Amino acid sequence: MKRFFSILFFIFVLFALTGCGNEVFNEAMKKGKLALADRNYVEASNSFELALEEKDDNEAQILYEQTSIMVKAENFLKEKKFDEVINLLKKVQSMKNGSSMVKKDAKEREQSTIQHKELLVKFEQDLAKTQGYITNRSFPEAEAALATLQQETSTNELLKGESAKVATLAENLKSEKAKVAEEQRIVEENRKAEEQTKAEEAKKVAEAAEAVKPKTITKEQAIQNVKRYAEVPDNPNVFVEYEYQLENGDYVIHVYEVVIDVPATGEGHTATWGWYGVNKDSGIVYDALF
Repeated sequence: MKRFFSILFFIFVLFALTGCGNEVFNEAMKKGKLALADRNYVEASNSFELALEEKDDNEAQILYEQTSIMVKAENFLKEKKFDEVINLLKKVQSMKNGSSMVKKDAKEREQSTIQHKELLVKFEQDLAKTQGYITNRSFPEAEAALATLQQETSTNELLKGESAKVATLAENLKSEKAKVAEEQRIVEENRKAEEQTKAEEAKKVAEAAEAVKPKTITKEQAIQNVKRYAEVPDNPNVFVEYEYQLENGDYVIHVYEVVIDVPATGEGHTATWGWYGVNKDSGIVYDALF
């Protein structure tokens, strides 16, 4: 009799535990499917994993595999590992049984991932092209391309995370323009310094040429030289006058005296003292023979 009651008690406990396990399983499956409806694959995966801990179930297993792969795909997408994401999403679509809703979502995500990948590939190409403009100092083209990139990163949700790269390009453009401005300033300073040096050298050459250049005396200087040479007295009736220049440029000076023959009338004649030549360069006086 005691043995009978022992077996009966064991069966009761077994049924109680089984019922409790089924309750946990069912609750976990319910939460998992609700999370699926919200595309919350992390919570769904955790719920299906809990269900499997309570009961080995084919539906729970396939749903756990689907949601786990979707979670991995989401994590790879954050790292922009597009090829890995696409492969995982294809794997979900090819799985037998499972949730058709998850498969549909996987297909939609695959298409959007491909578009995201292509968008980023083009974006990176545009970044490189813009940097090329900056490097080549094609500033109008660089500014136009940069404006387009800034517009894209501010309006396209898929590119908003790339704004730091655009900001770096903007700094590169600013820095390169500053370099060009500084180079132009140095070139201009060098040009001015070179012009000044040339002007100073030209001045020195001119001054040197002027120093060795024979100085031409004036007519007045020639007259004064003749007065000293001929020892012309301070006499109001004696005149020293410039007459003309010879072909070689020498001055011809005439020295003569006015002689009054009739004081009452002031009539008289001129008496030449001499004709003198004066070298235009040296000022030397010599007798001019005519």
